[in-house]
Amino acid sequence: MQGARQETAQPNRGIAKSDGWGDKTAKQLSQWDPYDQNASAPFFDPEWMFGVREGFDVVIGNPPYGRILTESHEKVVGERFPIFLRTKDAYVAFTLMGLALARDGGCLSFIEPAAWLGGPSYVAFRTYLLGRSICQLVLLPFDMFAAAYVDTLILLVRNTTANNTHTVRAFAYPKRTQVADFAPGPWELIRPIEWTQQPDKKFILSRDLIAVTAKLREHCSLNFADVLKMKRGVLFDHKLLTEKKTTQDSHPYFEGDVYRYELNYAAPSWVEYGCMMREYPKEFCWFEGARILLRRLVSRKQRLMATLVRATFITNKNLYTVLPKPGTLPLEVSLALLNSSLVSRLYISAVSQAVKDDFPQVTIADVLALPVPTRIDGKDQDLLAALVSRILAAKAADPVADTTALEREIDEIVYRLYGLTEEEIAIVEGTTGKGEK
Repeated sequence: MQGARQETAQPNRGIAKSDGWGDKTAKQLSQWDPYDQNASAPFFDPEWMFGVREGFDVVIGNPPYGRILTESHEKVVGERFPIFLRTKDAYVAFTLMGLALARDGGCLSFIEPAAWLGGPSYVAFRTYLLGRSICQLVLLPFDMFAAAYVDTLILLVRNTTANNTHTVRAFAYPKRTQVADFAPGPWELIRPIEWTQQPDKKFILSRDLIAVTAKLREHCSLNFADVLKMKRGVLFDHKLLTEKKTTQDSHPYFEGDVYRYELNYAAPSWVEYGCMMREYPKEFCWFEGARILLRRLVSRKQRLMATLVRATFITNKNLYTVLPKPGTLPLEVSLALLNSSLVSRLYISAVSQAVKDDFPQVTIADVLALPVPTRIDGKDQDLLAALVSRILAAKAADPVADTTALEREIDEIVYRLYGLTEEEIAIVEGTTGKGEK
């Protein structure tokens, strides 16, 4: 047995330049041992290794993720797949390479992070996949893989040019599902063109919600970028904090929390605003006067959380400051929209980062892209502002005050302003028993 092992240890040792190979290739081939299951080859040649000339019938895998490639490898991959350079995420490179290795009509099936479904950096990658024939998508629950703290999905795509007639089978597990038996369904049947028509070609895995968002695009000619401007706070640096005011440019540094219509104020330290900070908004208007604070983290109930403040204090990058554009909506009206059930649902359904288990976040670009009613007349503005003022007063007097009824009134007005029917409201609130309930 030992002799037999020695004979197969280097099965290609006879390969040389005389066989028509170059020095480097001949050396690689001679050192490659296909019988060693614990070794990897520094090259990949499907024809030499597997006798495959036209591409593989099936490519399957669980690719690595994150920006883990060296700069030199990123450059090489980027030269072949420019789309990769938009994210430099390893699993994007593996997906692109996997499809390149599949024959015409072959299939790729990967378990990979779900961030590309709606992440703003993945527009080019989504566009590329929409040019292929996606067969199936399964969005997995949070704890599907205990050792991998990242939201994942199963992608099945055929290496053929997409057409407008085929449909994709899609299913999204509820995030807290315990999967004893992997049996996705009932399936949503979605035409890829329905994703192509979404802003930034985001993948929504519910046909009902796709229909609602399509209606809103027709009904609303504005989005939040038309009425609001947003900016993150300063980059936190503990060394800059002081126990008391030191200069005229020193201001309280906010270390509390923001909830829906509620500010848990805590500012035990001071910080000097200015060039000592590494990253900060250059205009002080973001830290004074009437403004909305929007929390960067989505709540565990999958809601946006914002409130109205007027006191002067410095906030860090965990909070966004929201200011009105001149001649648009009062801040109270914008706050009512941002805190509404509808806007949270629209955001959650379209932005994959918003439902991550580790850091479900709000991004400025995605918030500003959400639709706003084309017209809100003075009567409705006054009504929303009055309801918001009552909620803010109640929360200021008692943080645990029950404002459910007032918030429900706001939701009903918002639904009407966006032109939703009772059936569409039921879809938004997840009471239809279909799709993403």
